[in-house]
Amino acid sequence: VRGVLEPPKLVVFAPFEGDTSSDRSIMVQGETEPETHVSINGTEVMANGKGAFETKLDATDGLNTITVSATKKHGKTTTITRHVVVRQKLTTEAGSIQ
Repeated sequence: VRGVLEPPKLVVFAPFEGDTSSDRSIMVQGETEPETHVSINGTEVMANGKGAFETKLDATDGLNTITVSATKKHGKTTTITRHVVVRQKLTTEAGSIQ
Protein backbone atom coordinates (compact mmCIF):
# COMPACT_ATOMS: atom_id res chain seq x y z
CA VAL A 1 0.00 0.00 0.00
CA ARG A 2 2.84 2.39 0.85
CA GLY A 3 4.25 2.05 -2.69
CA VAL A 4 0.96 3.24 -4.17
CA LEU A 5 0.35 6.12 -1.75
CA GLU A 6 3.84 7.65 -1.60
CA PRO A 7 5.31 9.75 -4.41
CA PRO A 8 8.38 8.30 -6.14
CA LYS A 9 11.91 8.88 -4.93
CA LEU A 10 13.75 11.39 -7.16
CA VAL A 11 17.37 12.47 -6.94
CA VAL A 12 18.99 14.95 -9.36
CA PHE A 13 22.78 14.56 -9.39
CA ALA A 14 23.45 17.29 -11.96
CA PRO A 15 23.14 20.16 -12.36
CA PHE A 16 23.40 21.56 -8.85
CA GLU A 17 21.11 24.40 -7.83
CA GLY A 18 22.70 27.74 -8.78
CA ASP A 19 25.34 26.27 -11.12
CA THR A 20 27.02 28.68 -13.51
CA SER A 21 28.25 27.54 -16.90
CA SER A 22 29.65 28.99 -20.11
CA ASP A 23 28.41 25.96 -22.05
CA ARG A 24 24.97 26.16 -23.66
CA SER A 25 24.50 22.42 -23.24
CA ILE A 26 23.48 21.34 -19.73
CA MET A 27 23.74 17.70 -18.67
CA VAL A 28 20.86 16.59 -16.44
CA GLN A 29 21.48 13.35 -14.53
CA GLY A 30 19.45 11.65 -11.85
CA GLU A 31 17.75 8.59 -10.51
CA THR A 32 14.23 7.56 -9.59
CA GLU A 33 12.39 4.33 -8.98
CA PRO A 34 12.10 1.71 -11.74
CA GLU A 35 8.95 1.91 -13.88
CA THR A 36 8.53 5.62 -13.16
CA HIS A 37 7.95 8.17 -15.94
CA VAL A 38 10.52 10.98 -15.98
CA SER A 39 10.07 14.32 -17.69
CA ILE A 40 12.44 17.27 -17.91
CA ASN A 41 10.86 20.62 -18.75
CA GLY A 42 7.79 18.73 -19.98
CA THR A 43 9.66 16.35 -22.31
CA GLU A 44 9.66 12.66 -21.43
CA VAL A 45 13.09 11.16 -20.82
CA MET A 46 13.84 7.45 -20.81
CA ALA A 47 15.18 5.97 -17.58
CA ASN A 48 17.01 2.65 -17.57
CA GLY A 49 15.73 -0.45 -15.76
CA LYS A 50 17.22 0.77 -12.47
CA GLY A 51 15.64 4.23 -12.77
CA ALA A 52 18.78 6.16 -13.80
CA PHE A 53 18.42 8.86 -16.45
CA GLU A 54 20.52 11.47 -18.21
CA THR A 55 20.02 13.89 -21.06
CA LYS A 56 21.50 17.10 -22.43
CA LEU A 57 19.41 20.24 -22.61
CA ASP A 58 19.98 23.24 -24.83
CA ALA A 59 20.27 26.35 -22.66
CA THR A 60 20.13 30.06 -23.34
CA ASP A 61 22.28 32.86 -21.99
CA GLY A 62 21.06 33.96 -18.58
CA LEU A 63 18.92 32.09 -16.09
CA ASN A 64 17.64 28.64 -17.12
CA THR A 65 15.02 26.80 -15.08
CA ILE A 66 15.11 23.01 -15.23
CA THR A 67 12.13 21.09 -13.86
CA VAL A 68 12.52 17.33 -13.38
CA SER A 69 9.40 15.30 -12.57
CA ALA A 70 9.00 11.62 -11.74
CA THR A 71 5.48 10.18 -11.91
CA LYS A 72 4.33 6.73 -10.81
CA LYS A 73 1.73 4.86 -12.81
CA HIS A 74 -0.83 5.70 -10.09
CA GLY A 75 -0.27 9.43 -10.61
CA LYS A 76 1.89 10.35 -7.60
CA THR A 77 4.58 12.85 -8.67
CA THR A 78 7.82 14.21 -7.24
CA THR A 79 9.29 17.37 -8.80
CA ILE A 80 12.70 19.01 -8.38
CA THR A 81 13.55 22.40 -9.88
CA ARG A 82 17.09 23.59 -10.54
CA HIS A 83 18.31 26.99 -11.77
CA VAL A 84 21.45 27.30 -13.91
CA VAL A 85 23.00 30.52 -15.18
CA VAL A 86 24.70 30.40 -18.58
CA ARG A 87 27.19 33.17 -19.24
CA GLN A 88 28.62 33.92 -22.65
CA LYS A 89 32.30 33.32 -23.17
CA LEU A 90 33.93 36.71 -23.63
CA THR A 91 36.65 37.09 -26.24
CA THR A 92 39.13 39.93 -26.61
CA GLU A 93 40.25 41.44 -29.89
CA ALA A 94 43.21 39.04 -29.87
CA GLY A 95 40.74 36.15 -29.73
CA SER A 96 41.64 34.82 -26.31
CA ILE A 97 38.94 33.65 -23.95
CA GLN A 98 38.60 35.45 -20.65
